[in-house]
Amino acid sequence: VTIYPTEIGIASSFDPALARRIAEFTAREMRATGNHWNFSPNIEVVRDARWGRTGETFGEDPYLVSVMGRAMIEGYQGDDFGGPDRVLACAKHFVGGGIAYNGLNGAPADVSERSLHEIFFPPFIEAVEAGVATIMPAHNEINGLPCHAHRRYLTGLIRETWGFQGFFVSDWLDIQRLAEVHRIAATEKDADRIAVLAGLDIHI
Repeated sequence: VTIYPTEIGIASSFDPALARRIAEFTAREMRATGNHWNFSPNIEVVRDARWGRTGETFGEDPYLVSVMGRAMIEGYQGDDFGGPDRVLACAKHFVGGGIAYNGLNGAPADVSERSLHEIFFPPFIEAVEAGVATIMPAHNEINGLPCHAHRRYLTGLIRETWGFQGFFVSDWLDIQRLAEVHRIAATEKDADRIAVLAGLDIHI
């Protein structure tokens, strides 16, 4: 298995063609092991350097994140991800993980709609326009509502307004956390209902 730099290292090259080649080679190696789906790229915009997952991202600039993210999506998927050397890409995590309180992973994010539209949404718009097959919501709440329960964003914005044609996949245990952490569901079954109605397609 070939080991490539983390996303923050790839971003420091300022070379989308390099990012695309890395994704192409990664997809080829994944398919050789029987895998068809990569939970990458992470296209969150980071605005708090204390966040422990900064190295997973392309950094703080929305334009650079958008360009590098698109390059990797195209590298993973090709034109239709139908070839023997292509895999599904996953744009993650929607949205606001990189500005969580105190830099704590999964902590709530408070941010204006203007900042969301100007800074944090553009990489995901670019990903949808690139034909990304899957999108993963974030662990955190965004302005008081957990991303895994955010029907206005998942269904109303991403699917209906931006035209996303792929499927949404949950992050690790985040549907259960609607009950256990966010406390907006009475039971895990109720959490499942809330997530499905918000737009989630697959639970992992």
